[in-house]
Amino acid sequence: MEELLRQLDVIRRWRYLVLAVALIAAAAALLLSLSGGSSYTARATMFVGSATTGAARSPEQNAVLTRGYAEYLNSPVNQVPLRQAAAVPDDITIETIPVASSPIFYIEATGPDAQETVRSATAFGTAFESSVGSTFEAQFNRRVEPLRRLLADNTTTIASVQQQLTVANLPAARRTELQGRLETLRTERQSLLGQLSEIRGASASPDLVTVFEEAATATENAPSIAGNTLLGFIGGLVLGCAMAVVLGALQLRVSSPELVRAKLGLPTLATVATGDPRRRSEDLRALSNGISLMAGEPRVLAVTSATPNEGKSMVASNIARNRASVGDRVILVDANLRDRAAANGAGNGRAAGLSGLLTGGDGRVEENLMDSGVANMLILPAGSPSNDPYSLMSEERLRRVLERVTPLADLVVVDTPSLLSAAESQVVCSIADQTILVVDSANTHTSDAVEARDVLDRIHAQVLGVVLTRVAKRRPQR
Repeated sequence: MEELLRQLDVIRRWRYLVLAVALIAAAAALLLSLSGGSSYTARATMFVGSATTGAARSPEQNAVLTRGYAEYLNSPVNQVPLRQAAAVPDDITIETIPVASSPIFYIEATGPDAQETVRSATAFGTAFESSVGSTFEAQFNRRVEPLRRLLADNTTTIASVQQQLTVANLPAARRTELQGRLETLRTERQSLLGQLSEIRGASASPDLVTVFEEAATATENAPSIAGNTLLGFIGGLVLGCAMAVVLGALQLRVSSPELVRAKLGLPTLATVATGDPRRRSEDLRALSNGISLMAGEPRVLAVTSATPNEGKSMVASNIARNRASVGDRVILVDANLRDRAAANGAGNGRAAGLSGLLTGGDGRVEENLMDSGVANMLILPAGSPSNDPYSLMSEERLRRVLERVTPLADLVVVDTPSLLSAAESQVVCSIADQTILVVDSANTHTSDAVEARDVLDRIHAQVLGVVLTRVAKRRPQR
C-alpha cells in the first residue's frame, strides 16, 4: 500500500504530462476515425451434415464438428488455397463464426466494397463446400474401386461358368460341380453388391458442408468517432501514467553529493562504489579515517537509514573493523530487535545480548559481548527478538546500557533498524553522540530520504552526514 501511494504521488506531480499525453492520444484517435472510411460485412450461412437416413448425427456431435471447421477456416494458412479458389481480394478479411450447439456456422467477409464482400462470402463458402466434397469423393472412390474390380471379376467368372453349363453331353459329375460353383459365385456377387450399397448409403456423409444461405446484403460498419476518441483518451492516460512513473523513478533518487546537499541539506561523508569490492573497501576505509579526524570525535556513533537494505549494516560493520584495525577498541552493537536472524548466537544460554541487557539482566556486559574475529573489535548481538521492541528500547533503558558499554571501548558503533520502519531507531539516534544516515543512491526515493532527515531533526539527533551507497564510479586512469 505504501508503494502504491508513492506511485500515486509521483503521478500527481506529473499530472500535466499525463493529461497532455491523454489529449494527444485522443486527438490521434479522432483523426484516424475521421480519415478512415466505412467497411462492409456480408455473411454466408453454412450447414454441416446430411438429411439422409442413418447419416444424422446428434446435436452435440454436429456442434463439435462445426467448431472444428470454424477453427480450421480461421487459420490463415488454411484460408490461402480457398481464398485463391474463390478469388477473394487481399483487402477482404474472412472470419468463420460457429453457432453454439448447432450444425450451422457463418462465413463473414469484411472489406471496403459492399458488393465484393457479398460475392466473397458466398464464393469462399462454395469453395469450402467443393473442397470438402472433393475430399469425401476421393475417400469414397478409394473404398469403392477395389469392390468394383472384384465385382467385375465375379461377373466374368459367372458368365464363363454359365457358358460351360451349355455344353452338350456334359458329364453329370462335371455339371453338378459347375452348378455348385455358380451358386457360390452368385452368393459372392450378392455380398459385393451389398457392400457397395452400404458405402453408397454412407456417401451422403454427415461431415459434408453445404452453402445453406448465400450472402445477400452487406452491413456498413461506420467508425465510432466518440468511442474511438474515448478509448484513445483512456489509452493515453495509461501511457501517460507509465511515463510519469518512469520519469519519477529517474528523478526521485538521491544519487549524488549535489542532490544530497540540495534535497537534504547535509554533507556527504563518503560515496561507496558498487560492483568493485576493492574500490568499495577503499571508500569505507576513507570514511572511517575521515570520522576519526573530525573534531569532537563521537564515542557512540549510530548508523541508520530511511528504509531497509540500503547498506547500513555494511557501513556500520566496516567503520568498526577499520577503526579496530588501527588499534582502537570498538564495540559493534546490533540494535535490530525485530529480526529473528539477528540474534547472532545470543539467546542460546551463553549470552542474552542487547535485549537481555535492556530487560534489566544482572549479567555483566562483558558476558554478553562476542568475539568478532577482528582484533580489538567485539560485538554486542541483538539477542532474542522482541514482539514490542519500541517499548523495550526506551530512552532510559538504552541510556543505562550504553553507560555500561561505553567505558569498555574507544568507539561504540550502533547498527540501528531503518528509521521509517522501526520507531525505536529514533531512540538510538537521539542518544548517540553522532548519527550517520546511509542512502542508497540507486534505490532510495528522495521522499524517503527527506522524511528520514526530518525525523532526525525532530528528535534533535546530531547528524554527522550522509553516506551514499551503490554509487557507480569510473575506474581511475593509470
